[in-house]
Amino acid sequence: MSQGITVPIHHHSGGFTAVSAIGSTSDADWPLLFRQVSELVFVTAHRFHDRYFDLYASEHGENHTALLSARESEIIKWVAYGKTVPEIAIILKRSPETVKYHVKNAYTKLGARNRGHAISQAAKLGLL
Repeated sequence: MSQGITVPIHHHSGGFTAVSAIGSTSDADWPLLFRQVSELVFVTAHRFHDRYFDLYASEHGENHTALLSARESEIIKWVAYGKTVPEIAIILKRSPETVKYHVKNAYTKLGARNRGHAISQAAKLGLL
């Protein structure tokens, strides 16, 4: 084993996981191989981690997909439409701080690490 790639995966709770792939290839082939497969390794690592996390949570009776409050659900739908926090605040006639509070709570309940992951999780649960 002479070459590899490690993908850091940041958790919403502040921790992180690292998924690594290693292989044997000549030093001359590595830059080309890296360019060809790095995106695939990145996506695969995140999917592996998400699936492992789901399996672990189900086996240990943990539920990280608690239902969102009505306000959190409404805000996640606006997030999915691509609206920013200031835009959502104007639409809902709430302060940006209030919107951020609900966004953060929704991310936590969905087990999401970022905006895209929150949208993905909400869609997977049929919340959009």
